[in-house]
Amino acid sequence: MVIATINGQRQYVQLFQMNLVGVSANDGTLLWCVDWSGCTAVIPTPIVKDNVVYVCLGYGTGSMAVEIGENYEVKVLYRNKIMKNHHGGVILVGDYLYGYSDAHVWLC
Repeated sequence: MVIATINGQRQYVQLFQMNLVGVSANDGTLLWCVDWSGCTAVIPTPIVKDNVVYVCLGYGTGSMAVEIGENYEVKVLYRNKIMKNHHGGVILVGDYLYGYSDAHVWLC
């Protein structure tokens, strides 16, 4: 889980096995939710930059980036299986994401 401010609202962003969610830090209200087809273990931490949230998992699941709109509508920017990060997570440096994929390669 990460604490982020998206569209001026402080919130907790959490990736679960079947959903990625944003919950109000003030009162616990669910602000937004998007389906996610995770599997065995949900270990890597979501990465938030402005109103974009990036998540990834190993076990062949892959990654997804979503944009959170002003009224908390969720737009999926992409879902793919290029980055499949099992453990260790992914980091954001400037505008670039770096991580180790299950294919045994470093990716940017």
